[in-house]
Amino acid sequence: MFRYFFVLLFSSLIICGLFYANDVEAYDNNDYQSWQTLAAQWQINDKLQFGLQDEFRIGKNSTDFYYNHVQLDLLGEISDHISLGAGFRYIYKKNQSKD
Repeated sequence: MFRYFFVLLFSSLIICGLFYANDVEAYDNNDYQSWQTLAAQWQINDKLQFGLQDEFRIGKNSTDFYYNHVQLDLLGEISDHISLGAGFRYIYKKNQSKD
């Protein structure tokens, strides 16, 4: 019964969204940008995990590299209800005055 309810609810939301789609507008400044993210997470043992994330952004119609960050995370489980984590993020952002 719940499955049919959720299907009906989801279908109704899609149909309503189609009727109101004409009123939705997005910001367009004629600049095609590309944003990529790569993330990975490893379980070291039962109580310790390590994460790595890299994100970079290219703007000006995908010709100008302007942002990058690399993030490292370490998360440890102290008990069943307490976890402790530490992270480091290196951010490179191109200076906007050098257009």
